[in-house]
Amino acid sequence: MQSESIIKPAVHELWHFYTWYSVGKKLEKELGNVKYNDFNESLTVLLNVECADLMPAGVKDEGYPHHQQMREKIQQAWFENRSIDALTNAELF
Repeated sequence: MQSESIIKPAVHELWHFYTWYSVGKKLEKELGNVKYNDFNESLTVLLNVECADLMPAGVKDEGYPHHQQMREKIQQAWFENRSIDALTNAELF
């Protein structure tokens, strides 16, 4: 179904909006643009955990190859304390 092909990118981009409005402005000032972008793109790993029901069956947000290590750290930290704010204090870089 064609509508399924737009669901993944739509959910992915909505997650970026959520990140920006919840912690993004503060983090971009603290980390700088490059590190914030790495965090923002890596954070989409949580779509696989918290938003899997919004994605088409069997579809996952795989992320970029150079963010895989940070995505693993984010996922581990998320399971310890399901808080975006806690993630901003985790040692991810």
